[in-house]
Amino acid sequence: MTESNDKFTEALRASSRRPRSTHAEAPAFKHVGANLNPEFAQQLKIMSAEESVPMRELMVEALNMLFKSRGKPEIVQDPPGD
Repeated sequence: MTESNDKFTEALRASSRRPRSTHAEAPAFKHVGANLNPEFAQQLKIMSAEESVPMRELMVEALNMLFKSRGKPEIVQDPPGD
């Protein structure tokens, strides 16, 4: 292995050890996604525009409605930046 490959490999290892977020006050969030029919995305975008509400907020509302309907506690979540 060449010296440049060694340096690249070490840099790659070091970068994987760094924390992803450098903003100490930000709460931990986890990305949750799904591959859905394009009509879901289109309708969500339309509702977001009509109601002047971010799509993320609509999705949190929908998930909380699902949790409630299944007897699970709702989760209060302030989106990042609020």
